[in-house]
Amino acid sequence: MEDEFRFPAHIRPDLRVLLNMEERTGDPKAKVKRSGYRVPVVLEGDGVGSTGWFRFLDGASAGPGDEREAEVALLNPQFFAGRVGAGTKFTVSEGAVRIARGRVVEMLDLEDNARRQKETEENG
Repeated sequence: MEDEFRFPAHIRPDLRVLLNMEERTGDPKAKVKRSGYRVPVVLEGDGVGSTGWFRFLDGASAGPGDEREAEVALLNPQFFAGRVGAGTKFTVSEGAVRIARGRVVEMLDLEDNARRQKETEENG
């Protein structure tokens, strides 16, 4: 099934990542996530985080136990700039429940997006 979700034209993804969705066996709330899903992303080690908007590359969805590549657009890319590179590990949570672990595979537009976000904030 081809993924139909596309980021809006003004949104450029920051990172390409590999996600390992948690099994969560026996959890009735464990559900399939579709491209376009927004959820907190937190860097392992220092706890820095931002909401991330996911687009799965090898399928339109990811369920418990799946491993998927995705592009991620961060709401606050400036929080990750200078802290992230290929291999950086992070977690994805819904509230207090971790739903996935991941690692950065490739930097896309993180540094440019962070610079633009900072300029926007400074110019009000």
